[in-house]
Amino acid sequence: MIRLMSDSACDVPISYAKEHQVEIIPLYITFDGEHYQKDREELERDDFYHKMVEEKAYPMSSLPSVDDYYQRFKEALDAGDSVICVTITSTLSGSYGSAHTAYDMIKEENPEAPIAVYDSLQNTASQALVVEEMVRMRDDGLSFEEMNAKMPALLDSGVIVFTVGSLEYLRKGGRIGKLATTAAGKLNLRPLLILEHGKLGIGGISRTRKKSIEDVYNHVEKVFASSQCNFDDYVFTVGHGYDAEEGEDFRNTFMERFPVTLLERKPDSDFIVEIGPVSAVHTGPHALGVAYIKKYELV
Repeated sequence: MIRLMSDSACDVPISYAKEHQVEIIPLYITFDGEHYQKDREELERDDFYHKMVEEKAYPMSSLPSVDDYYQRFKEALDAGDSVICVTITSTLSGSYGSAHTAYDMIKEENPEAPIAVYDSLQNTASQALVVEEMVRMRDDGLSFEEMNAKMPALLDSGVIVFTVGSLEYLRKGGRIGKLATTAAGKLNLRPLLILEHGKLGIGGISRTRKKSIEDVYNHVEKVFASSQCNFDDYVFTVGHGYDAEEGEDFRNTFMERFPVTLLERKPDSDFIVEIGPVSAVHTGPHALGVAYIKKYELV
């Protein structure tokens, strides 16, 4: 059996993870720098957003420990299973470093251990799509070796395009680089953010929420109109933060404007990405955007 694992930055629904046998290794969240709670396991998403929105708290995240990964890996391998694990992009967290150190420890003990660990190059909704494609590969009967042969190209094909409520949380988290200098004192600006090939970039800045959401649609339209990309070759999903109603409106509009059926809108789907604490620590409560990744058969 191939055991699929991801850190909790992927934000796949708990029900989905259970149904599809995906093991989630939690990151940690703290509001005071002293007491840390495991994402999902000890801190529920709704409680997190209540503190962030209602109590104006500024949380921080912390990576899983090496031992968190090592114990999960060892348990699976001792049971006779193979392991494929993906983590949030290493440009945003040290989670991959912990996972890879645990991998090195396993390999030192057993060089032939069937285990692979990947920096997903992604986060939240786009990392969730990586998990979905891994599930499809496994359930379609691909071997451990066949899955690993496809993983690098699959990971490199993922993109998330999104906007946030303000630059405030990105500035506090040190995630906007030089833009922080030019935007100082103008935190009401709404950026268009693009995470691609593991790098977070700024695609534009708007003064209103409505315009920043329109920028997301326009960016996707431009990419697929000007490149060799074909909508039918990709899987799409929308991720929303605190405002679930806004997320549903975005989904409806996206499907009206583009010839795609979002993964969460397919029959009997239990896949919906509600952006969780790990990402919201840096984006704030009002992140909203779309992610897409190439279908594994085409990479």
